[in-house]
Amino acid sequence: VATAFNGASCGAGCADITTPACSCSALAAQWSSTTYVGDPTRAWYVDFFTGDVQYAAKVTPLYTRAVRGGS
Repeated sequence: VATAFNGASCGAGCADITTPACSCSALAAQWSSTTYVGDPTRAWYVDFFTGDVQYAAKVTPLYTRAVRGGS
């Protein structure tokens, strides 16, 4: 398993990232891959601290999250 997906590196007692407390997600705003239709210079993000879903200029410094495809 790639280091980015190794739950053990996310905190004490984390065996894998399927445990919610071991997701390795920063409790902050993280980009989605979806451009905002109303303005192609903006994209959607999710704030994992507040639960908000908003859009911002693509030049805004936010976190990104490593994901992997299904089988």
